[in-house]
Amino acid sequence: MPAEKLIQKRLTILPLSDSFINVVRGGLAQRESSCLTSRLSWVQIPHPPKEIKSAVVALFLLLLPICCTTVVMEKNNFAKNLRLLLDQIEEAKVASKRSDNIELMAVSKTHPVEAIIEAIECGQLLFGENRVQELQSKFPIENYAYKVHLIGHLQSNKVRKAVAIVDSIDSVDSLKLLNKIDAEAKRIEKVMPILFEVNTSLEKSKVGFTDEKSYFEALEVASKLENIEVKGLMTIGPLTEDEKVVRSAFASLYNLKVKSEKRFPNLKFETLSMGMSYDFKWAIMEGSNQIRVGTALFGSRDYL
Repeated sequence: MPAEKLIQKRLTILPLSDSFINVVRGGLAQRESSCLTSRLSWVQIPHPPKEIKSAVVALFLLLLPICCTTVVMEKNNFAKNLRLLLDQIEEAKVASKRSDNIELMAVSKTHPVEAIIEAIECGQLLFGENRVQELQSKFPIENYAYKVHLIGHLQSNKVRKAVAIVDSIDSVDSLKLLNKIDAEAKRIEKVMPILFEVNTSLEKSKVGFTDEKSYFEALEVASKLENIEVKGLMTIGPLTEDEKVVRSAFASLYNLKVKSEKRFPNLKFETLSMGMSYDFKWAIMEGSNQIRVGTALFGSRDYL
């Protein structure tokens, strides 16, 4: 159970006062930790009897070192996680009888700048972010060489900001969005690399092209745009543990890539981005040459 939920479960029946919150914040400051200060919003604040307050303080201080130690251990394990992941990628390549390069994108959404800097210092230089606002608040990181791609759904009103700050937009899911990106890229005299996102699972919770007709119409337009550079395709696998279902979705994206290359030989479909922490091995077996991994590198996002 994540530390926050563990503490919350134990404190839900115990009312906490303003003075207790101050004690907590003071204790956190003394431990040079910010892991809990931003998560105190769930604490209820009536006024308890003094003996309950003392008991709660004792319980909290007992749990605090465990919680903060867990976070530090996860952070310090990035290098270990990276080595393990690279080994697993190699194993998947061997199983697939492949010798080409598999690009690793570290998905840093919800993780702080400090985690990104640690990743960069471990040699990880490609990052993916889901939201323009979060991306803008964390990048650029000065004095480091890296690339950051937008991999989440891009709203029309965020196109201007996205085009200005990202190295690639990997989630183009409509002709309308494509044209907006091109117009903004032209305005600032930039050639914008893109991936077309395809909803291979046809799940309603996902975005992306769902039929070849609309996809090829967009591709036809993209092939004529001077400020757009088509780099390939991207998909998110079905949320299931059924290997056959997941691999079928990935295989369909690979087949679409082959069709696209034949119909548009002037375009370079060099990136096939599919596979995340839970399914990247299957993606590699189906031809992926870029995987997007967050949890397996940075740890779970549901920690303090």
